[in-house]
Amino acid sequence: FLLRAPWLPAALSLSDDAWRYLHDGRAQVAGVNPYRYSPSAPQAASFAGPDRALINNPELPTIYPPAAQLVFRAATHLGGTLLAWKLLLLLFDLGVGAVLAWWLRTAGAAPGLAAVYWLHPLPIIEFAGNGHVDALGIAALVTSLALLGRSGVGAGAALAASTATK
Repeated sequence: FLLRAPWLPAALSLSDDAWRYLHDGRAQVAGVNPYRYSPSAPQAASFAGPDRALINNPELPTIYPPAAQLVFRAATHLGGTLLAWKLLLLLFDLGVGAVLAWWLRTAGAAPGLAAVYWLHPLPIIEFAGNGHVDALGIAALVTSLALLGRSGVGAGAALAASTATK
């Protein structure tokens, strides 16, 4: 958490995709299907946020799958700000390390090896810094792999969630 915290209030630097995520969440809360209208469509004006001009490819409707859309909506209910989005991602990101530690322990390996993930700069910068949605898919995928051989239904459900995220 300490390595990620300084990135949370930082402006997006490598990707502007988070603005689309927030827009899609606002569309859903407004009762509008995010696949129906692009951010630049006149029909989107009623729920457009102050970040509307920052959305890349504003002439296209969303490309993000249903599981990601559910989390975009959740972020809107949590305040709909970039910080709210990044904090939500932080839960998924830190959850990846927690699942890895559990998986390592149950496999007889040192759970501390999960620190390799927690200390790696790529997830820190991409999730806490750039608010990238991949934290969701990776969390579900790692959970699926950890559940293989333990719970076929759980592993399958987590794999489906990963697929429906990205």
